[in-house]
Amino acid sequence: MRPPHSRSRTSRPFRSFVVAALGLALLAPTGQAAAQGGGVAGYSMTFLQPTGTGSTTDSFDVWVRLSRDPSADPFTFDPTSPQTAWGLPSDIVPASYWDSATNDMVPYASYTNISPTLGYTCIGSFGGGCSGTPYSFNWGTAPDAATVFGLAPGDHVDFKFGTLVPVGSVAPGTYDLPLVWTLVDVFGTGPDGSDHDSMVYLAPTCGGFALTPGCGFTRTVGGAATVTPEPASLALVGTGVLALGVGAVRRRRS
Repeated sequence: MRPPHSRSRTSRPFRSFVVAALGLALLAPTGQAAAQGGGVAGYSMTFLQPTGTGSTTDSFDVWVRLSRDPSADPFTFDPTSPQTAWGLPSDIVPASYWDSATNDMVPYASYTNISPTLGYTCIGSFGGGCSGTPYSFNWGTAPDAATVFGLAPGDHVDFKFGTLVPVGSVAPGTYDLPLVWTLVDVFGTGPDGSDHDSMVYLAPTCGGFALTPGCGFTRTVGGAATVTPEPASLALVGTGVLALGVGAVRRRRS
């Protein structure tokens, strides 16, 4: 079966993306990683502020934590060595890409770049800018490759995944965003020298497609505006939460 998000580099815009339905899958690891809901073994992602309240005109920042499990196998990321897949394990760097000309998977002849990026699905009542939904979505900034692959077992990095912005004044109620990802975009060339890229789930929230109940990002809206402190503010009062860069995101090439 064709992996829907393994294709030539020129056929997809260079940006973070939205998956419209659960049936639209990326290249997912096998074995233990697949059993964990589509992510790479040893990586996980959680919402830092999963619940809260606000008014019907409030925007909501979505902060996440990307972690490496203390028992994860260590590896050394070498950004100068694409010929050795940057020293990364095979469940992060796929050996092949989907070739629409042959309707089959074709081995990469060489790798050229690797870049973390972000994605989410349209499921959940926030909608996140999908057609006819009450909230639009402004992307945050994915950590760069050195940060993501430099995490030692037991380490983590916190960052703003994005901001949910109401389209006008929304109806009172409880809204949820259950599933977001940090992904890896791997760029390389085929045997004929053509450019291709593949995307792999690195770490989803909520068990990936398992959608663990009660673990999503939810906000109850209605009444007066309520200010929810961001992780950067919480860090100032001793919680130890680290807030990283904020801004518009697009996939970055090193």
